[in-house]
Amino acid sequence: KHGDRAGIASNLADVQVTNSFFQGATRNACGYNQSGVKFDNCIFSTDLGMSEADGGEGGDWNWYDHCSFYAGTNLRDQLTGATNNKFTNSILTTLDIKGSSSITSDSNYNLFVNNIQDGATSRDLASWRTANSSDANSVQGAPTYVGSDFDTIAAYALDTGSAGENSSSIGTDIGADVTTIGVLA
Repeated sequence: KHGDRAGIASNLADVQVTNSFFQGATRNACGYNQSGVKFDNCIFSTDLGMSEADGGEGGDWNWYDHCSFYAGTNLRDQLTGATNNKFTNSILTTLDIKGSSSITSDSNYNLFVNNIQDGATSRDLASWRTANSSDANSVQGAPTYVGSDFDTIAAYALDTGSAGENSSSIGTDIGADVTTIGVLA
């Protein structure tokens, strides 16, 4: 669905997307029905929209590890989808979870830039941890980046002293490693 206008879309399963940069899609850079996809070391400079639009199980069980989301990350259940998505070691500028959408309890080591929108409730990280039993080692704060115009991939790297620096599960910066974006895994 919308495959002509989105970077990754439409009923994908058991796929791994690595070292990728999603930019400039006319709709969400990635979204809709993919399930069981692992996104590893990816940058999303435009909105990510996960949903289940056709009554199936789309939008479920995706894992985002060492990803950087610079726009909205929206989990929405048009029927019953976008459940059990996992975020680890990732920068989440905006996380909006609607309806029965959900993340897994082992989501952790994330940097939340803004409050998390959990249905109709805006939660800071402490409230989010209590409500969802996740993100015990995550942080909340405003990251600073090497670049300001984001005209190159290198500009997306965290600057020295930034929130999320050396805070991932393996002691590296939270978010994507910009030095390997575009490199075949």
